[in-house]
Amino acid sequence: MRKCASILMFFLAALSFLPLMGEQIKLQRTDVKIDFKEDGYYKAIPHIELVNDLFFISDNFNHRILEYRSQGNKLEFLRPVGRAGQGPGDLQLPTNISIWNGVLAVQDQIGISFFNLDGTFKSKFQLLSKSVTFTFADGKIYSATYDSKKPELIQVYAGTSEREFAFQEKKKLFPLNYDIHKGLSPDSIERIIFEGVLVTDGRYIYYLNKRFGKCLQYTLQGEKAAERDLLPLLGNNEKAKARENNQLFIEEGYDLIKANRMIPQNYIFDSVRIADNKLYLLLDCYDIVDRKKKTQMEIVCINPEKWTVEATYTADIGDAWTMDFVVARENGDLAFIVPLRLPKEDEKICIFRPAKK
Repeated sequence: MRKCASILMFFLAALSFLPLMGEQIKLQRTDVKIDFKEDGYYKAIPHIELVNDLFFISDNFNHRILEYRSQGNKLEFLRPVGRAGQGPGDLQLPTNISIWNGVLAVQDQIGISFFNLDGTFKSKFQLLSKSVTFTFADGKIYSATYDSKKPELIQVYAGTSEREFAFQEKKKLFPLNYDIHKGLSPDSIERIIFEGVLVTDGRYIYYLNKRFGKCLQYTLQGEKAAERDLLPLLGNNEKAKARENNQLFIEEGYDLIKANRMIPQNYIFDSVRIADNKLYLLLDCYDIVDRKKKTQMEIVCINPEKWTVEATYTADIGDAWTMDFVVARENGDLAFIVPLRLPKEDEKICIFRPAKK
């Protein structure tokens, strides 16, 4: 009897360490047909956004945003937004996009530019603090900075460039010790440690750290509402990445010279989205345990109120890499639009839908 009780206790303890993966849902892939027209062609896709039926791609190499109309399995090219240059309406290597209340905010190497959804330029301001990620909400820009001169992680700017306030002390998130690293400036160290994603549902701002799996929820006024650890909800691969990142960048320090100036990504996830009050995480494709690329894409749906995994969506993608994604609704049904980076090919946009039973 005691033996049975011990086995049961061991089994229950083991279950407590297993990730709570929720419902397993297989996805089917459909390649999107794109009507490029004259100048709607892109070479690479750092970031995408979707609002209603309007789909946006940050065309980094050509210094512009491309706007399309999404129609099922087709994208109809509408217009370029912005152009190469440094003046009003110009962009330099745009990366991130965020949309709020019918206004498109674009982050490039200089700062933030604002456009209407029809492509007309509104305003622009220089972002003085180096930004890891940003989001646009309530008429304000929330930017996560890797400026070592600023003690707070998140800087908040009005649309007129005036800094309104800042929150989240960096040293309360991670112990920053610049001296244990070699070949890296304090700003570079902060960029590595604080790499993450800022997203909003209009009520809260979420900061999710790519390397260590922390998830923090704030009010729009910067008050912390919750702090969570993503790792108990994820698998062994994600836990192994966090352990290695902690060893390299927190405990022992990193020698950039010995590493031939290469910094391992070891990202837990590539991108995060909010839809229907749920967090969707696109997990990174690299398997650090087996040291090889995974052939399966995984999107994990987390309920941030109950802090449980509600579903894990999977799809076979072969040798393609994921970068970003958006959550879409088609007649009420869930779908994911995902750019795929293929070897020796231009990046392809695909729609993944739950497989029909």
